Amino acid sequence: MLKQRVLWWLLAALVVLVALSVAQRVTHRRAVSRPVQALLSDETLDLTAITRITLGWGPDSTAVVIERLPDHWVVRTSYSYPASQQRIDDLLRNLGDLRGEFRSDKAEVLADYGLAGDGAVAITVFGQDFQPQLRLLVGRKPLGSVGEFVRRRDSSAVYLSSVSLLSPLGLWNGPARPKSSHFVDLQAYKGERNDIESLVIDDGGKITELVKVFPPPPPAPAVADTGQATPPPAQDRSIYEWRLKRPREAAALKTKVDAILNSASTVRAIDVADPDGDPLAYGLWKARRKIDLGLRDGTSVTLFFGAARAEAGDQPAGIYMRTSLDNSVWVVRESVVNAIFVKPEELRTP
Repeated sequence: MLKQRVLWWLLAALVVLVALSVAQRVTHRRAVSRPVQALLSDETLDLTAITRITLGWGPDSTAVVIERLPDHWVVRTSYSYPASQQRIDDLLRNLGDLRGEFRSDKAEVLADYGLAGDGAVAITVFGQDFQPQLRLLVGRKPLGSVGEFVRRRDSSAVYLSSVSLLSPLGLWNGPARPKSSHFVDLQAYKGERNDIESLVIDDGGKITELVKVFPPPPPAPAVADTGQATPPPAQDRSIYEWRLKRPREAAALKTKVDAILNSASTVRAIDVADPDGDPLAYGLWKARRKIDLGLRDGTSVTLFFGAARAEAGDQPAGIYMRTSLDNSVWVVRESVVNAIFVKPEELRTP
């Protein structure tokens, strides 16, 4: 009899536990599945009046700081290098009319969305007088969704955003520490290849000089009956050959020299370095490797290549570089350097 009574008590307790579990699940499901459209951005947010954007991760609220100057944006956390306008525009476009589906307003389920603790990316937008206009936390991206779970910093209400906020930050695999280099305009040098008429490559004192050879200009047209001379047609500067002048004069392989021209006329970096750093440490003081680009107008631009930088943390490995145009210090891929410094015997025609 006693055993039977104990069994009944255990069964009753089990029923109560099951009921509580079901109730908890139903409550949780209701808390996370109420689809309601809502405007997340402040309706008074004026994108043209934004003065600063900060991105935070964990306790660091200023992992990335971007500021607007009168005519461009700069990345303060990357030595105030100019920012990529395209990437700033992409971020502002998504912030400007941010909408989302309501999912929960329960603080106890924030961790389910990656919005509790230090696992969310913090976005703060400042307006005039550097006053905060919008504070958002961005959590995880659900499978198959375009957007991420987001909430305002002063609210527990969670929404699934209609657009992605992590992708414009360079975070394609979920929340992580944003990188300043993602927002830097990494165009180290860009010239017009048709305006470059000569290449002088100095590889540790070994000089390779190459010049473009253009076909004879077209003959000037005959004088018209009016007695006024017709201007000669412009020469097509895309038609040329290359000639090796040093170390020994010879005809050069156009395809191989054009490959050098392409690499030198448009150089895209992968990172930047402190422009006020020690040029000796960068290997840029009296750099042993450089290429001089002779331009059509008689001027020239020199690209200097220095020491190698090892990979460290989120800093990629590469080669330090600067140009004669300013004191910016760039980090470029080793493949860029290898494409420019080609042995002269590889450039001669057979």
